[in-house]
Amino acid sequence: MNTPAPYYRYRIEFRKLGDLRWIGHHDLARTVERIFRRLELPLKMSQGFHPKPKIRFASALALGIASDVEWVEVELREPWDPDRLLAALRQEAPSGLDFTRAGVSSGKMPQLETATYTIAVPGARREQLRQAVTRLWEARQCLIQRPGRAEAVDVRQGLRRIELRDGILEFTVVAGRRGAVRPREVLQVLQADDLESDGAILRRTSVTFDSDRAASCAESEAEPAASGSGASQGLDPLVLKSLDQPPS
Repeated sequence: MNTPAPYYRYRIEFRKLGDLRWIGHHDLARTVERIFRRLELPLKMSQGFHPKPKIRFASALALGIASDVEWVEVELREPWDPDRLLAALRQEAPSGLDFTRAGVSSGKMPQLETATYTIAVPGARREQLRQAVTRLWEARQCLIQRPGRAEAVDVRQGLRRIELRDGILEFTVVAGRRGAVRPREVLQVLQADDLESDGAILRRTSVTFDSDRAASCAESEAEPAASGSGASQGLDPLVLKSLDQPPS
């Protein structure tokens, strides 16, 4: 009986910013794979007739949305120092793809639990939107029909937090397999889905996983790249202690 070859799993945090937000998830995955190949990483391949590198992303970000915190996991046949891996990735990354942290993973990539988004609101729209936020939060239910899905989506039940403060709309939604709500669905029910077409950028600023322990890994000693205020500050995602607080 053949002994399985050893492998080494690494989890890497990155940001997707600027014009890079206009490439889809599949193009992003191909870009990251090409970076790994240019670095000649000893990629572990899947079995079968069409072997592929064992690369997993925590989630697929919709086209046009920027993000401060995305995750990709890769399996290697040989160990790499996380500091060396992070430095090499930064050298090869195109503009807008900002690798921020790398570490040895202690387990498989867990499922997302929640995701938080922000978008700027022009001054002339703020009072109207504030009222819409209050109505949504106070509603017991807010159903919308998602194209291609028979069952309606209850946006209110998938909303964990929402507030408009200093011209920034910030909200947290369920992002797992059950009860997931898309950020643009929140904008839709607020009648604010035109903000993006007017130039505002929808941005994912943080995520939580279904198990903070499953998401942990040994952090690289390398200093992270300079980040915005919403960027993750560690490899263990922040677990929100009180998600269901009313807006101020």
